[in-house]
Amino acid sequence: MTLNLSLKTGKGLSSKVEKARIEVAEKRCKRLGVEIYEPEAAIRKAVSQFGDALAVSCSWGSCSVAVLEMALKIKPDITIIFDDTTVEYPQTYEYRDLILREWNLQKQYVETKPLMPFWDVWKKFGAPFPRGGKGRKRKPACCHYCKDEPFCIVARKRGIQATLTGIRAAESWGRFQVISHIGQYYCNKHFHGIWRIHPIAFWTQEETKNYLIRNNIPLNAVYTELGLPRNGCQPCTGFKGWERQLAITNPKMYAWIQKTFFKKPTLLLYDTDLELAREDEAVQTACEIEFDQATLEEWF
Repeated sequence: MTLNLSLKTGKGLSSKVEKARIEVAEKRCKRLGVEIYEPEAAIRKAVSQFGDALAVSCSWGSCSVAVLEMALKIKPDITIIFDDTTVEYPQTYEYRDLILREWNLQKQYVETKPLMPFWDVWKKFGAPFPRGGKGRKRKPACCHYCKDEPFCIVARKRGIQATLTGIRAAESWGRFQVISHIGQYYCNKHFHGIWRIHPIAFWTQEETKNYLIRNNIPLNAVYTELGLPRNGCQPCTGFKGWERQLAITNPKMYAWIQKTFFKKPTLLLYDTDLELAREDEAVQTACEIEFDQATLEEWF
C-alpha cells in the first residue's frame, strides 16, 4: 500500500517545524509536571476510567482514524461521534461510509448536525481568520455552532464524559500551545466538563502515515486524490494557505467566498516556500509564549 501525502496546493508543514513543536511540547510538559502517555497507554487509561462513557471523536482524517483503530482494538464497542458540519469534502463522506461498512461500525456510530446552518453562521458572524497570536480570538463561530455545541449536546444525551481525538501538537501553532501547556489528558471546563484525550499528540505526520500502512488502513481520498494535508470543512478559511487550497479544489466556492465575505475578487498569491521558511524561523519564538489554562481550553 502506497500513501501519497504530497500537497498539490503547497508543501504543507515542514518536518523541521513538526520536530521543533514536539520537542518543545515534551520539554514544557515535563517542566510543568504534565504526564506524557504513549498512545495505547492513554487509551487504556481512558477506557479504564470512563468505560462506556468514553467516545472517539472521528473527523475521518488520518489522525482520528488511526486513534479510532487503536481504540477499537481495546474497546470494540466504543461510541464513535462525527461532527458533520454539512460542508465536509465529498471524499470524506465516501470514506466515512467505507470505513463504517468495512469495519461494521454502524451500531456504535453517532452523527451530529449544526445548531445553525453553516452558511447562516458565516452570514451572521463572518468567515474565520487563521488562528494564532496571543490575544486573538481562537474559536470561530462555525466551530462552535457546527461542531462543539452539537457534540456536547449529543454527549450529554448519551452520557459521554470523555472523548479520544486525533489532535497532534505538530499540526498547528494553536494545537502545539494546548498540548505543551495542558498535555494529552485533561478535563475541559469550556467543553462542558468533557475530558479531552489526545493519544497521538506527540506523533509526526510520518508516524501517523506509517501506522496506517502497518495496519493496512485505507486512506481518505482527500489525501490521495486531492493531495491535501488535511480534511475538514471544505470552505474553511481558518488556516494559513486556505486561499490557494480552495482555489484549486473548488474554484467556484473560492471565488464566491472571496467576493461575498472578503470582498476580494482574485486569488491572494504568495510564495508557499517563503511562508514555511518564515515559520521555521519563528518556531522558537512562538514556543516561548505562555498562555493561561482558561485561554487554552477555549481552543480545544
